[in-house]
Amino acid sequence: MLSKKALKAVRETKALQGKTVGEICDTPEFLQNLKALLNQQVTERKLAEKSARITTAFNPGKYHLPTHPIQKFMEHTAEQFKEEYLAVIGKQSRRSSEERLYIEQLGGQAYNLTMVQFVVAEHPEVAEEFGIKPAN
Repeated sequence: MLSKKALKAVRETKALQGKTVGEICDTPEFLQNLKALLNQQVTERKLAEKSARITTAFNPGKYHLPTHPIQKFMEHTAEQFKEEYLAVIGKQSRRSSEERLYIEQLGGQAYNLTMVQFVVAEHPEVAEEFGIKPAN
């Protein structure tokens, strides 16, 4: 739970005033955050696949890496994934419920990170409340 001071800082952040979710998702900050999160997910999945191949080589037929929604998005750019996110939150997506949940979670993470960046940029005094250590 945020303090009154932090909530006030969020409300008073000029970069966020009057903006819709779509407008915030169009910012370079959001796309940069989304790209970083996607790259992290893709890297982790590739590592898991490599580990699974090694495990299966030593124990044929005993281990199978479960599928994960990231597999469908490994070739997506941040811009393409942003469009998927906007479709999901706008209830326009035709993807499976598992894929929609994954898109909503990853896009939501990028969105929240972007919001925090905007607030902390204008109100550095509340940085620690958002888990950001102030620069010395």
